Amino acid sequence: MYKTTELITNILDKPNIDSNYIDSIINYDICNMFISLLEETQNIHNSIKEEYIKKTMEKEISNKYNEKISTLNHQIKMEQSMVENYKSQIYTLKEEYKNLREFEQKNMNTILDRNMCEKKEQIEFIQKQYIDIINSKDIEIQNLREDKNKSNYEKGSIGENLVFNALCNLDKYVDLDVIETSNLSGNGDLLVKSIKHNINMLIEVKNQKSYIPKTQLDVFIDHYKEYFRNNIDSHAILFSINYNRITGKGSYKIDTISIDNKKHYVMYVADKNMTEDKINHHFCSFIDYINNHNDTTTINNLSILKKLENNNKLFQEQINYMIMEKKTHQEKISYIDNIIKNLYANIEENHSEMEKHNYINDMTSTQIIHQLKQIFIDDDINIYDISNFKKNFKNTYKFKKNFIEKYPIFKNILNDSLDTIYYKITNI
Repeated sequence: MYKTTELITNILDKPNIDSNYIDSIINYDICNMFISLLEETQNIHNSIKEEYIKKTMEKEISNKYNEKISTLNHQIKMEQSMVENYKSQIYTLKEEYKNLREFEQKNMNTILDRNMCEKKEQIEFIQKQYIDIINSKDIEIQNLREDKNKSNYEKGSIGENLVFNALCNLDKYVDLDVIETSNLSGNGDLLVKSIKHNINMLIEVKNQKSYIPKTQLDVFIDHYKEYFRNNIDSHAILFSINYNRITGKGSYKIDTISIDNKKHYVMYVADKNMTEDKINHHFCSFIDYINNHNDTTTINNLSILKKLENNNKLFQEQINYMIMEKKTHQEKISYIDNIIKNLYANIEENHSEMEKHNYINDMTSTQIIHQLKQIFIDDDINIYDISNFKKNFKNTYKFKKNFIEKYPIFKNILNDSLDTIYYKITNI
């Protein structure tokens, strides 16, 4: 039957009724109806068939849900009627008792008949008994109302908050980080981590007054297996805080799980009267159990982490030194760049003065090309690839005449094509 119920809960992707409720009400009638629907729609296209089955199943489960609410309402009315009946009987007894007291007071000097005394005691006893029954029924009615009105989500939140607060108040592991993950798929309800104590724990909390359905246990198993694959040194806990047993695990059990040749541990704990102290006791005991079975691995891990921490300190010292060296060299480069810029300016002024007087420039062609190459470098012109050289030249100067206006001493050289100029500056 489990396979059928699994199919039903899978096909009802996001029904209006809570999935935990679906697990609790699925029975053989529902399963048989599901099988009949599959047979009825076997020749229909898959997408249409799935939608039809989904709507039909949602309707049937919704009817079951409404039947349960109706039953609870009827039960509440019956309990209330019983309470009113008890109250009526108490009222009658009180009147009898009142009349008896009046009779007693009027006959102060008359010794009451033994039967009258017994009647008085009987009335007092029955009145006390009925009052106790009424108080008990009031509590039952309140519980029925809470059970009817409280959603599974709220019950789950209460359980998660209990475990969350317990672990947050745990002083034994000072760096313990407790993270709420119930809204993240595949991460359980809580993740608990501590670098110092090598703790990485996935925690699932169930707050149900009956056995946890097998479908929910299977989901928990899928979640912790996926988490173990992605977290080498990790473990898991399932707390059942409102029922004394977990299907197939009893009230307490630790399983050893092997994923990719790495050992992980899973603890199952069930207690109808779970408290923060009990939660912390089980959690600390489980950590001790893990350390006792993985003591060598834990020590090695802590040793490796300590070495990594020391390495990072050394790396940071080297980075700080390099930053200071970089700053010093940048200041020197800036100073030298200014000197070169001033020298170029002096050369330009000297050439201009020589041209005014028609003085022949005695610079060799090699010197001129060297100087031209340096200007290109200073102006961020790529001189290592001809296509980029031509592209950069046009982006920077647009036209050769603009360059000549800025550097007239290169007028003769720039009569050549850019290909020729590139050849000259890369072959000197």
